[in-house]
Amino acid sequence: MNITAKPCRMRDVIATDSYYSIPDYQRPYEWTAENVEDFWTDLTKAFERKEDGYFLDKLILVNRGDGKDFEVVDGRQRLTTTMILLAVLRDFFFEHDLLERAEEIQNTCIKRGKYRLQVRPEERASFEDRILKSVGILKDVAKSNLPETFKMAVTVLNQFIEEKSEELKSKNAEIDIVIYLDEFYHFLLDEVTLIVMTTDSVSSAYTIFEAINTRGKDLETKDLLKNLLIRRIEEEVTHHNTEYPTAQKSFDDEKRRFLDTWLEIEKVKVPTDELLRHHRIAVVGDRSRKDLFREISEDIKNANATTEAFMDDWKRSVDAFVELKAGTWHGEPLNGSAQKALLLLWNIGHGYWIPVLIAAWRDGIDRDQSQTLIEGLERFCGLSFVAGHTSRGVLSTLLASIRDINDKQPVENVLARIEAFLRKNRVFRDATENLRDDVYHASWGKYALAKYEYTLLDDSIIREIPFSRTVQLEHILPQTMTDPSWTALFTDAEHDDLVNTLGNVTLLAGSMSEGRKSKNQSASNKPFADKVKIYRGETNKDGLTAFRMTQEVADYESWTPSVIRERTEIILSTLIGAWNVTAEDMDSLPEIVTSDSVKSADADILTSDDIRFRLEETLQRESDLTPRFVVFLKALLSEDRSFTQEELRANLYDNGIGNDLGQAGRYLS
Repeated sequence: MNITAKPCRMRDVIATDSYYSIPDYQRPYEWTAENVEDFWTDLTKAFERKEDGYFLDKLILVNRGDGKDFEVVDGRQRLTTTMILLAVLRDFFFEHDLLERAEEIQNTCIKRGKYRLQVRPEERASFEDRILKSVGILKDVAKSNLPETFKMAVTVLNQFIEEKSEELKSKNAEIDIVIYLDEFYHFLLDEVTLIVMTTDSVSSAYTIFEAINTRGKDLETKDLLKNLLIRRIEEEVTHHNTEYPTAQKSFDDEKRRFLDTWLEIEKVKVPTDELLRHHRIAVVGDRSRKDLFREISEDIKNANATTEAFMDDWKRSVDAFVELKAGTWHGEPLNGSAQKALLLLWNIGHGYWIPVLIAAWRDGIDRDQSQTLIEGLERFCGLSFVAGHTSRGVLSTLLASIRDINDKQPVENVLARIEAFLRKNRVFRDATENLRDDVYHASWGKYALAKYEYTLLDDSIIREIPFSRTVQLEHILPQTMTDPSWTALFTDAEHDDLVNTLGNVTLLAGSMSEGRKSKNQSASNKPFADKVKIYRGETNKDGLTAFRMTQEVADYESWTPSVIRERTEIILSTLIGAWNVTAEDMDSLPEIVTSDSVKSADADILTSDDIRFRLEETLQRESDLTPRFVVFLKALLSEDRSFTQEELRANLYDNGIGNDLGQAGRYLS
């Protein structure tokens, strides 16, 4: 590994025989106006303070063979912005009759035989034609086909120059803006310093990149993984091809195939890190316990997988995700019931269920079985959501379901597992009790009403209910009874008891755009007769409200306490039926566990995915723990097995916990 690192003046970087290219696998120029402002402010403040050797940033480069052409691995955003700044200064000097200075910038910094900087191929032509090509061309940049980020940078830098000019005038400064920028230009070339690190291989460059950028800077997993995989491609190609020209061509071909797949994945409108996380959980049946990038790196290494094999495997998981979004399964549309279940799952409050279905898709489960699984997952997640069981126990059960699928267990076994969780944890009873309580303020309120709405629609009608501000929970009996028609029907006690219950809320849609009230805003505190007109769409240009349940409300002649109670029971029984909750389910409450029964229990095992989850959460609060107890927790987590209470006690004493037993009991009881 041949690596050099040295400080260089900006002049030594952009006014010599060195040329730079940004490879196509890098992300496009994406600096915001705020980034450009920080760049300008830092430089001008350093200039005004007359700093010697102002450090700007680092450049990590790969020497492409002749010592003159370099590939930029890191530092591309600042280098690109520097070239845009030079083009802006060039045209400023041209417009202010400093033609010699403008030509110097153009022929020394921007283009010396060929362009100093080549951006990514997709942006290269417009960048060169509209920014780099010649003196005076920036005046038409706003009307050009230049990418918006480049236009923004030009516009923002010109605005800052105008502001600086006004500032100098207001202060009656001894120099005007022309002299200021001429001196600033020389400061930029001769006093601004970069640390330039150069190596002769992409592999070495990304080793440097990772080492530097993982210290104190939170890079996304996708960035680190892309760099790792490109490095692996070079290593794989070099291993099989010793001749440089052959190896270089093979590397370029493999890199292109890799980037095509990567870009296809990035087109999915979901964060790439999220797709990576779903993929890994679906494959290993466990959540990330450390840094996601490190875990994926270890998985690739342990599987001895090539980069191509990993990308193909990840792409399969992404394809599964895309199909779930589309409501299809291996190219076939899912039936209406399964599609409705999926639409509800997307708004369940977590995404733990997604890797389960990805694993099933990867395993080749047929469409009929997948539909059964999807509806079972919606039942499990929906009931758990309403019951308030939304974290560790649910996650542990879903992870175990993935392992069942990966072990080729039939769907019936997977559903039996999640059914056991529902029965063991009194989910049916808790969900029913919560549905009789305050629904309006519950996080699951929209979900429950959307579930009810779907029961009113034929399975041939598949319509997504957006869980957004445009769809709201509407109080039929208003939260504040200002109209006499309401106070005549409801006492204060009845109002307080019924206003937020299931029978008194409905879904209502409407535009939230400026100048137009939503139906919810229009209905608000009006008398019931006026609300009915709004629910029927008689006072809105767009006609009937989109929701069947709200249309049903409009069929009532009046709205009274007895009507609300009756509607609560109707919706509740409909939901219980839709979830297939039986009388036996309602009676399946677990035996009350006392401290005495725990002591005498035969299955005296404390660990599981749920316990591990709790231990890891505890470790994240190390500042609250005594050092010896931290040692104890780490000892437990280091062994992938179960512990009896006796083993735990022995482990506590072996690790010298002693007086920390009380703390141990608090966290592990």
